[in-house]
Amino acid sequence: MIRQLRRKLVAVSMGSLFVVLAVILCAIHGVNYHAIVTSSDEVLDILAENRGVFPRPKLEGFSAEMPYEVRYFSVLLDEQGQPMLVDTGKIAAVDAQKAVDFARQVWQGQHTRGFLGEYRYLKVQDDSNWRVIFLDCGRNLGTFRGFLITSLWVSAGGLAAVFVLLLVLSRRIVKPVAESYEKQKQFITDAGHELKTPLTIMGADVDLLEMEVGEREWITDLRQQVGRMTRLTQNLIFLSKMEENQVPAQRMEMVFSDVVEEEVQPFRGPAVARGQSLHVDITPMLTVQGDEGAVRQLVSILLDNAVKYGAEGGEIQVQVGVQGRFVRLSVSNPVDQPIPPQQLSHFFDRFYRGDEARSGGGFGIGLSMASAIVASHRGKIEAVCPTPQRLEMVVLLPMEK
Repeated sequence: MIRQLRRKLVAVSMGSLFVVLAVILCAIHGVNYHAIVTSSDEVLDILAENRGVFPRPKLEGFSAEMPYEVRYFSVLLDEQGQPMLVDTGKIAAVDAQKAVDFARQVWQGQHTRGFLGEYRYLKVQDDSNWRVIFLDCGRNLGTFRGFLITSLWVSAGGLAAVFVLLLVLSRRIVKPVAESYEKQKQFITDAGHELKTPLTIMGADVDLLEMEVGEREWITDLRQQVGRMTRLTQNLIFLSKMEENQVPAQRMEMVFSDVVEEEVQPFRGPAVARGQSLHVDITPMLTVQGDEGAVRQLVSILLDNAVKYGAEGGEIQVQVGVQGRFVRLSVSNPVDQPIPPQQLSHFFDRFYRGDEARSGGGFGIGLSMASAIVASHRGKIEAVCPTPQRLEMVVLLPMEK
C-alpha cells in the first residue's frame, strides 16, 4: 500500500508538472509564432499596396532601416500563370527560375497567404494579373526553432530533476502515513492475538455453563456472539498478515476449475433457502499457481457475498473462462436496487458497507480479504454492474501454462 501511495504521489506530481509546463510552453511559443506571422504579413501588405516595392519616404510605424533589412522577391503572373515580371533584386538566395517555380506553386494552390518553406507569401490580384510576393522569414523561424528546442531540453531536464527529487523525497513525505499504517496493522495483529485467548476461554465457559444448566436461548446467543467475534479476529489477523506478506505462500499448481466447482456445492443449499438459483458455467481443466487454501477462501468469500446480498428469487451466475493470459472468475448476483458507480470502487475497502440494507450483519471485511488474496497472486479484482440490476465480481488470475 505504501509503495502504491508513493507511486501515485510521484505520478500525480509529475503529471501535474508536465501539464503546467506544456501549457506554458504552448502559450509562449504560440505567442512567439503569432508575432512572427503578424509582423511578416504587415510587411507583405505594404509591399502588395506598392506593387512589390517599399514606398518612399520613410514608413510610419516602421524603422527607416527596415526596407534594407528584409529580404523579399515577387513574381507577376498572367491569368494563365505565365510569368510576366520577376523581381529578385532584394534577395541573393533565389534566382529568377526558382522564384517562378515558387510563384506557380502558390498560384495553383487555394490559399492567398501561408508559408512555402521558410518564405511567407501573399497572393494578390494586380488588375487582371496576379502578383505573388515572398518574404524571407528564415532568420526569425530559425530563432523560433532554436528557442523551441532549447526550451524543450530545459523542460525535459527540469522534469528529470523533479522526478529524481520526488523519488528521494517521496519516502520522507509518506513516512508519517507509512508509520501510522504500520502501527495500525501491528495493533490489529497484536489485538487479534490478545483476543484469541479470552475468546477461547469464553467459548469453553459457555460449553461448561450449558452442561450445568442445560440449553438456554441466552446461552445459544452468547455462543453465537463468541463465534462471531472469533471469526472476526481470525479474519483481521489473516488480512493483516496478507498485507504484510507474512502468510507462507504454498505455491503449487492447481486445477482452478475443479476448485471453483467444489466450492460452489456448499452454497447451493443456502441459495435455495433464499429462493435463488445457482447457474454454473465452468471451462474445465484451467490451471493456476498459488496457495490452494487461499484461493478456496477467495471463491468462498465471493459466493457467500453473492448469496447473502443477492436479491431473493434471483439467479446467481458463476463463470470460469479464459481472458487473454488470465483465468477469469465471474460471480454475479441480482440486486434489489441499482448501486451507485461511486460505491463500486469502495467495495474492497476494509469495513466498507454500502448501506445498512446490504450489510447483512457482516463486518465489511470479506471483500478486503478477497482483494488481498488476489493481490498476493499477482491478479486483479473489480466490481462492475453490467446492468443496473446485477452486481458482478470479476477476478483475473495468471494462467499456468
